[in-house]
Amino acid sequence: MIKLTSNAKAVITLAEVVSAYGDGSAALFDGLYSSVSAVTLQSGKPVPLYQMYPVGAITGIADDDARLFNILRRLAGITGKLPGEAPLYLAVTIGAIDLLEQQILSGSTGEPHLKALTKIVKQLFGERRVIIVSGACAASACAVARAAADIDAGRTDCAIVLSCDALSEFIFSGFASLGALDQQPARPFDRNRAGLNLGEAAAIMVLQSPRLPGNEKNLGSIAGWALSSDAIHVTSPDPEGCGLARAIRSAIAAAKITPSDISFIAAHGTGTQYNDTMELAAFHQVFEQPRPVFSVKWGTGHTIAAAGMVQLIVACNAKKIAQIPPNALTLLPEDNATGWVSSSATAVSDGCMLSVNSGFGGINSALVLF
Repeated sequence: MIKLTSNAKAVITLAEVVSAYGDGSAALFDGLYSSVSAVTLQSGKPVPLYQMYPVGAITGIADDDARLFNILRRLAGITGKLPGEAPLYLAVTIGAIDLLEQQILSGSTGEPHLKALTKIVKQLFGERRVIIVSGACAASACAVARAAADIDAGRTDCAIVLSCDALSEFIFSGFASLGALDQQPARPFDRNRAGLNLGEAAAIMVLQSPRLPGNEKNLGSIAGWALSSDAIHVTSPDPEGCGLARAIRSAIAAAKITPSDISFIAAHGTGTQYNDTMELAAFHQVFEQPRPVFSVKWGTGHTIAAAGMVQLIVACNAKKIAQIPPNALTLLPEDNATGWVSSSATAVSDGCMLSVNSGFGGINSALVLF
């Protein structure tokens, strides 16, 4: 095993999340490792389609403002003190789309939704430079990579990455029109999977240079990253997984390790036929032997822009306790998943972890941490 400590380009010193499991990372860990999904049918508010498809909704969100803004207020309440002058990388899909929906339906000419989102972010997380990163369902992974790159290049010593998406009629209708939603809790990598469940979350991380003092609270060290594009279809990934495999290889090379140094994989794992087939094909291209793989989306739902950070927070905890969470609803893994995916929590060896995400437009991201 190589000496990984010399390869750190950025260190995660804070990570928090609000998800369908509740407020805080501990609630997320407890829910996933208990094998209980937080994906349920809702009462129909705020989107009537909730009565047809289960979702990973955050409970107790007031309706006195845009839903996304109130979720961010919940996150700010548990975040604690943030470094004063650090830039904030805001990872979104479209950003505050529920506010835009309200404006269109009411016929109002309110503040542009991205401007309103940036304003509330500064109010809650401090007046600072905000860099918006939009990368579909890989947005937060792209933002982490961008922040780590800026730290490694010396453009900043510290960075905040914030990502959020709320359930909305626009998002719901879009995925429903693609036939991508499952009427049962999703079953990533299962032979009988039938689609994804939508979810919502807000997550925040603080990254800083390994050269700075105060890295004692090291939740994970980022060693390599890479992005790629399939350039095949607007919504469907390359079925052979070549684009994702290219991103994985590039991230591993950037971390100055080999595929054998990867001990486990945090997968995008949506539960759709196309995504899961593509991911498994990519893993088989890169790794000669199976690696333990997990997805969190059977429990949280697909949290869109925040998905990469949610699974990355879980992956950092999994490395700490040397055990990945179960793929609890994957009872009959498809052939290519045999030896990779388990419905039980799985012990993992020391080494690096790989986190991958993919999104519309053919975007693929890969992050290597230790």
